[in-house]
Parts: sequence; C-alpha cells; structure tokens
Amino acid sequence: MHIHGMNPSIESNAAYAAERANAKREAEAFRKKLSESVNRLVAGDEDCIVSIDAQQKDAQDQPQQEQEREKKQKNADAEQKEVRSHISDWA
Repeated sequence: MHIHGMNPSIESNAAYAAERANAKREAEAFRKKLSESVNRLVAGDEDCIVSIDAQQKDAQDQPQQEQEREKKQKNADAEQKEVRSHISDWA
C-alpha cells in the first residue's frame, strides 16, 4: 500500500497565504483608524486639541517643578546642618 503525504510546498503556500491575509486585515484596520483620526482632526474635534494642550502644559510645568524640588532640597540640607551644629555643641 502506498500512502501519499502532504506536499511540503503546498503546506508552505497555505501558511504564506494565511500570513498575507492576516497582514492585509491588519493593514486595513490601521488605515481605517488612521482615516478616522484624520477626519476628527480636520473636523476640529475638541478631544484631540485638549490632549495636545495638556501635553504642552506638562512640558511647561516640568522646569517649575524641578525648581521647587531644588528649593525643598536646599531647605532640607540647611535644616540638617542646623541640627548637626546643635548636636556638636552638646557633645
């Protein structure tokens, strides 16, 4: 009895076709999302504008927050020096 096995090239062709079909679906979904985003931007959707403004505000606030941290650190260092000077006077 002779059994015919599956042709390896047929298997690889089927796998390749499945990969291409999946890539095509993913590309179409990406194009759809991209198109919807562009349409919202063109229409002047407030959600997009607000998110951009929030990012810009965060970028502007970072230097101020850094300066506040530096001030707090200097104050803490000064307090430590004062405490150490009192302790060394006792000893």
